[in-house]
Amino acid sequence: MTVLTDLLRIWRYLLLTACILTFPAIATSDAPNSDFPTQQSLPLPWYTHMQNEWLWIQYRDKPDTGFVEIKASLTLQTQLNKIRYLLTDKKAVLSWVAGVKRIVVFEKQNDHQVQLTILDPIWPVHAREMLTTNSLINNTNQFTLTVQDHNQYLKPNPNRIRVERVNITWQVKQLEDNIVDVQYLGYFQPGGSLPAWLSNEIFLVLISDSLTNLKAVIDGIESAKGTTAEIQ
Repeated sequence: MTVLTDLLRIWRYLLLTACILTFPAIATSDAPNSDFPTQQSLPLPWYTHMQNEWLWIQYRDKPDTGFVEIKASLTLQTQLNKIRYLLTDKKAVLSWVAGVKRIVVFEKQNDHQVQLTILDPIWPVHAREMLTTNSLINNTNQFTLTVQDHNQYLKPNPNRIRVERVNITWQVKQLEDNIVDVQYLGYFQPGGSLPAWLSNEIFLVLISDSLTNLKAVIDGIESAKGTTAEIQ
């Protein structure tokens, strides 16, 4: 099912339910019980959006904004350098990230770069863009990639809405010879007048599709490598 089909389905469903859909009402909390004495001090619970043998996607609400924070855990059969390439090379990113039309790199110095990500508009969402600083920290058998908004670098395009408060972290670690652990944590505010409930649904669909695409790309690489080895 395509992203467009998913979004149209979501839009029709939410209109029919008159915007009464809320995540806590349809999901079961995965958070452990807390012994804190007051409701205000309790940590916000995480809810499962998707879970299978290689992927677990969870979300929780930010009560001060209404937008959700999303985290994901992935176990992939590949090598660390391949994941690094797929997360940092702009052409490679376009092969698996859903909803991205184009990436423009303005500055690049060592493991830091300023880039503009132009998002592919899907009805009823207006065209948007993200201006971010992407920083890569490499360590032995692991790396961390952080993506944070850098909106002061350039004025927004008048034909697009600038995404705000982008805060994304990828932590990737080689566990075994061909097993990689990926931890994702992401939050942003879409800007404009897009309702939080619709933004949250779109965000969950896009991250689910993107991570599924990422695995498909990796599986394709590994399959091609195996075929080549057999031919040789």
